[in-house]
Amino acid sequence: MMKHRKYGDINVEEFTWHEVRNDVKTANPILANLIDRFEPSNKYTFLKVRYLFGDRILNQGLTHLPLKSGGTVPLMHSKVPEVLREKLGHRMVPMGLLLSKSIEVFYETDERVMPSKLFGAGSLIGLWEAFDPPPTEFLRSIWNLSAGARSICMLPSISETGSHAKLRRDFGVTAYPPKTLLNHSNVFVELCRGAAECNNWFCDVLFFTDKWLENPKDNLGFLQLHHYWLQEAWKQSINGRNQMSYDVAWEVFSREVTRRNWKPRAHVINIIKHLLSIGEGIFPGFIPATDETAAPIKFLQDCYINSYQLKDYAPIIIVPHHLRELTTPVYYSLSLPTQLEHAPKAKNSPTIIGDIRELKMLMNVLINSMSDSHHHYDFFHCEEDQFGEIQHVSDMPITDPRLMMYPAEYGERRFPDNSAFLRGCIKISKIKENLIMPFMQNYA
Repeated sequence: MMKHRKYGDINVEEFTWHEVRNDVKTANPILANLIDRFEPSNKYTFLKVRYLFGDRILNQGLTHLPLKSGGTVPLMHSKVPEVLREKLGHRMVPMGLLLSKSIEVFYETDERVMPSKLFGAGSLIGLWEAFDPPPTEFLRSIWNLSAGARSICMLPSISETGSHAKLRRDFGVTAYPPKTLLNHSNVFVELCRGAAECNNWFCDVLFFTDKWLENPKDNLGFLQLHHYWLQEAWKQSINGRNQMSYDVAWEVFSREVTRRNWKPRAHVINIIKHLLSIGEGIFPGFIPATDETAAPIKFLQDCYINSYQLKDYAPIIIVPHHLRELTTPVYYSLSLPTQLEHAPKAKNSPTIIGDIRELKMLMNVLINSMSDSHHHYDFFHCEEDQFGEIQHVSDMPITDPRLMMYPAEYGERRFPDNSAFLRGCIKISKIKENLIMPFMQNYA
């Protein structure tokens, strides 16, 4: 038996391979098979860490561990035993396997959140950090990982002061009514913090201790395991490796725009580039949540139906998602900019309907300049377009029934067609398989 299996108030337990083998096999059978071939001794241990919805696994580049008493602390905090720091502290992000739910990798400022990746159960994290040299302090500090979705919002408005006061009364919420889509997440996390109903929503991460980063000589099983880790790290590097291809393709588009003597505004160009990346599955778009993978969806819907007393509208919650399947389109909203390259709109910029008309025109030019497009883009707005170029958002649930999927117990409700998220909304659909991206199956 191991001497150090639990670590005081830190919500971490240590296990050997034989003790976690079934969990790993359920989440990632390929990985379990490779570890079996390696036949690790009991010196090769794992640390199982349980995060609640909204917990920061990585906060501004610092690994955080949860406390049994609530909240999280940085790995180097005085509450974390030295022996635990020694087992995990040699990398910015310890290498780990996600056993349940999902996590979001994102960058955020006071004004925007930019989701980079969604990982589901069976995915490995910390691979780059395991094989790359340590990044500079500046690069360390920009990234965050959350348990569940950070980029999450309710489709209908939830900013009414009187109704929000009922959440304060019933759940002890201290956050102000969210005035923007960006602020919905803060309220959702608070709602879940004090609710016993959310105790069954957790994200378990199985961290490999630093012993796993040693390289035992002449062990074929470990070499095969190491090769698998490198393969997975290579797949996750698709963002950077595809950048040059995008730049070349963009040159063709730029020549066509110049030939027509058009002068697109910088923020529109950045959105187009981001739409292409969403189409390729590199960055996530958004979908209506239909399960509990990204958050305790049913609990949050109950809060807004029964406590907030949301009137009329369906309590549809939007979560980030990578485009993978032909039958599952994703969405991008001009009201929730998530692209990394962000140019502020000029003071004399047109309205959202003007922006989305320009986007549609330029996207048509771009797609026509491609020899073989795998994606289709539909453009929506919550106001009628006098020129008939942009579809009205009331058409959206007709072609995508997920946008009106909610528990029958809430009764008959309306599609929230006045939602801020729908003010300039683009639907991105895959119309044929792209054989370049077959490995995205582990993304949430």
